[in-house]
Amino acid sequence: MVKRALATFISLVFLSSSAYSEVYQINIVKERKSSEKPSRFIIYRVKFGDTLIKIMNMFKIPKHFLYEIVRINKIKNPNLIYTGQKIKLPSFSEPAVRKEPGRKFFEEIDLLRRLGGRIRTRGAIFVGDKEISFKKNPLVSLNGKDYLIDFGDLSQSLKRKIEELGINVLSPKKIGNLIDEYVESNFSEVSKNGKFILGSRDVLTYNYDYLVYDTVSGRRIVINRTPETPPPLKRLLSAYGITVVEPKFINPSPGEGWGKLKILKGEGIEKIANLISLLTGEKPKEIESGVLFQKKGIAVVYDSITPEERVRLEVNGNRVFVLTGNFLYDVENILSLVPIANKEVRLILNEPPGTKGKRSTFEIVGLLINAPKESWFLIDSVEKPEEIDYLRFRGVNLIFY
Repeated sequence: MVKRALATFISLVFLSSSAYSEVYQINIVKERKSSEKPSRFIIYRVKFGDTLIKIMNMFKIPKHFLYEIVRINKIKNPNLIYTGQKIKLPSFSEPAVRKEPGRKFFEEIDLLRRLGGRIRTRGAIFVGDKEISFKKNPLVSLNGKDYLIDFGDLSQSLKRKIEELGINVLSPKKIGNLIDEYVESNFSEVSKNGKFILGSRDVLTYNYDYLVYDTVSGRRIVINRTPETPPPLKRLLSAYGITVVEPKFINPSPGEGWGKLKILKGEGIEKIANLISLLTGEKPKEIESGVLFQKKGIAVVYDSITPEERVRLEVNGNRVFVLTGNFLYDVENILSLVPIANKEVRLILNEPPGTKGKRSTFEIVGLLINAPKESWFLIDSVEKPEEIDYLRFRGVNLIFY
């Protein structure tokens, strides 16, 4: 290892003080019309011993393009070029297309980083006279090993030289295998592609890529390749003793926004009056037997109301509702008078949104209230307080009674 490091250092010092050739690709929008049109141009840096004819032979450029090269580069004497000088040359072959990394690549790289890997995108290594930039070919260090990502632009001979330096060359498609190897070598118990069913009344079904156990904390750890668990859902899973490690989450439906949260205060008729006020925007008037919503023509009264008072309210055009003491039953019947469409539903939220629960499905029972301006979900309690944040994150307006 010492000899290898020393050899690398010597090559770095030598290359930094020596002239070497480099080729850069650039696109040209407009070209001269010719029966032999170059498909692109390249920039070549002259090295010691080069001549224009030698350079043209190197790139298989027809001899009659000599004067065009002289003209484009404003060369005064075709027989006199200098080491380090950059010359623009026509090229007649199609450029090699470098495959750009997609979203999956960045997600897997981010997961490696969260698993303790080091990702280097700055700096470079020199292999012979070739400089390999980490910006184009990231260097991943994981489990004491180094991996250089090859997007198809490294030749076989160059890859062999890189591996001789103790660096593994890895294609983007193989990063998934690297994640597999890391998980299996660092944890004694590993489950793949399973699911949890959590809760008894409010049910959360969660699908995971890997499940491992932390022997120190005793917690279950989920490792996912894709970022499909929003932070509020991670907190809900944490309440069940499950830690989630996955790439950085990006909200696929930012338009949903955070839902509102209203907690109905008071008892009995006061609580119901606060609910109707919230949905209609009308403040009630207190009467001897209960409350009256004059604009809606609704009187909510106790069962102790006298027959005379009930008749008087009805004669004045009000619909009278006598409370039974069963809050949910009373709410369903009163809201049918507002009028507001309402029904008891099992609300189902899928992750990612729009899928059939590829990552998770959360189910909770409550009363759906479609008010004129917005919809609300009425519930009396939740199994885990973290459910509230998750429901609101998904844009659900909550009312607690």
